[in-house]
Amino acid sequence: MTPLKIGKEDPLRDQPMQERRRKLGDILLERGLISDEQIQRVLAQQKREYKRFGEILRDMRLVPESDLIKALAEQLQVDIFDLTGYEPDEAVAKMIPEDVARRTRSVPIETIENGEVLKVVVLDPLDIAKLDDLKRLAGVEIEPIIGTRNDIDRAIERLYGLSAFFKEFGELSDEEAIEFIQLDAQDTEDDDYNLQEMTEIAEEAPVVKLVNLIIGKALRDSASDVHIEPSAQFLRIRYRIHGVLIEEEMTPPKRLQSAVITRIKILSDMDIAEKRVPQDGRFHVRLHGMEVDIRVSSLPTYHGEKIVMRLLETNRDQLRLDKIGFPPQPLENFRQLIKRPNGIVLVTGPTGSGKTTTLYSALSEINSPELNIVTVEDPIEYQLEMINQVQTNPKAGLTFAASLRSILRQDPDIIMVGEIRDIETAQIAVQAALTGHLVFSTLHTNDAVGAVVRLIDMGVPPYLIANTVVGVLAQRLVRTICPSCRKPYEPDPEILKQFAAVEALQGFTFHHGTGCAECMSTGYAGRTGIYELLVVSRRIRDLINEGADSNLLTDAGRTEGLRLLREDGLDKVQRGITTLEEVLRVTQDTEEVGAGEPDAVRAESLQEA
Repeated sequence: MTPLKIGKEDPLRDQPMQERRRKLGDILLERGLISDEQIQRVLAQQKREYKRFGEILRDMRLVPESDLIKALAEQLQVDIFDLTGYEPDEAVAKMIPEDVARRTRSVPIETIENGEVLKVVVLDPLDIAKLDDLKRLAGVEIEPIIGTRNDIDRAIERLYGLSAFFKEFGELSDEEAIEFIQLDAQDTEDDDYNLQEMTEIAEEAPVVKLVNLIIGKALRDSASDVHIEPSAQFLRIRYRIHGVLIEEEMTPPKRLQSAVITRIKILSDMDIAEKRVPQDGRFHVRLHGMEVDIRVSSLPTYHGEKIVMRLLETNRDQLRLDKIGFPPQPLENFRQLIKRPNGIVLVTGPTGSGKTTTLYSALSEINSPELNIVTVEDPIEYQLEMINQVQTNPKAGLTFAASLRSILRQDPDIIMVGEIRDIETAQIAVQAALTGHLVFSTLHTNDAVGAVVRLIDMGVPPYLIANTVVGVLAQRLVRTICPSCRKPYEPDPEILKQFAAVEALQGFTFHHGTGCAECMSTGYAGRTGIYELLVVSRRIRDLINEGADSNLLTDAGRTEGLRLLREDGLDKVQRGITTLEEVLRVTQDTEEVGAGEPDAVRAESLQEA
């Protein structure tokens, strides 16, 4: 292909746009990657956002990025470069400073024509302003090459980020390392070490940079948690991405352990002198246009303190019930529940199943100046406007139960309790519902019906449960198939056997992700919810009063439209959103779809879904 050079001899600058390239939409249309209707949607969005056609396409995810850049390369007659595993010469990398590379999303590859031209992989070869910046800084002409967003981000990380930092540090001798970070016996159990010295070391530029890189990488990869785990020889760093832990390829040397942990504890306002008991803290960062609250927990282990940081983005525009995977009918039913004047609405599931996000989405939907909404949480994860949020403090006597008693004297309309953990909290929540308040809360149960059993086990009388609980939502989070490597496949027959109504799955076209650079070879990108909503009808209320077991309650719910978790999961499998394996992974603790029903009924239920 003809090189696309940006400089004084650039032929694109003086040519009319319509003469130098075909329209991107026409190329994608010819390849069957987009429809006329979708093109019109993109054009309408383009008028509102004043972005290029390709940028809107990428943002809307209408076309896999791998196909999009192939079409862009054809349109612009430029090359595509595979950055997987590529590491340029150190001198070439230094031609573009790290902050500029990150800001412009550009990766220097090599110099050509006797060093007068620098080949750079970029996201958008038509962003002339960014390319001119690169030319000015590098002092040579720029030849842009197209790359994918994830490829570029990972290459930048290898060049300037954690991997580069660890590689550079690991090559130092022990003497150089001690001089680099003046810390020798950082893991001693002796209480006589110098706290002032530890603080100064933790605030030195290299340590600050390393901690910033760890957090920055977590944000760029959409990690929910960062695990920093000491071992005998090194400091392991793992990121929880879409619910699964992924280990950092490069391992920080052991001698960085105390400096890194001390830096994080200082940021979190934790006691750096105390290493023998667990601690909790938090801090706030602003990075890459995002504002993030980071909740920090330390835990003493055999090889030192383990740190876990949970990242909570404070810009919660995405807290909407219609954006978290609700099927239409359960969504409508749930919206009716959260608009009731009184009663208890419960959300159940294991830790990490998205319960808090669902409750915040519900509060965001009904929030208004006419309502007094008060929450009691441990901890407060997202801050919402016009909602009074209370952070529990057990050491000061401010438990869930104590907070609830005080909240009831604050003239509330709606109360959210972070979790019902004990009989005292459950009893106050029930009394609040009986006296005309709407109460939201969570429980750790495997399914919706299990919430009734759990409350009874706590000691709440069945008649009070029947008269106050109006609905229970059980949920899980499943990973969604990466759109860039999504392909049809035949699932393992042994996987199919673990689902009831197997005959109803005949003829399905199953999809999965084969693994690519954009999904870090996992085959998944992003997550969505699967849901099971039990609406407490008069029939179910009577059964609770009669002390019916969970099987009878489930059967009654099924006759009134209850869809189990796996049924909603199978619906998303059929729509190509997730995989059978993923649905099975997150529902291992639940019963098979339609267990106890005739095959014909199960098949009909699945087809209706």
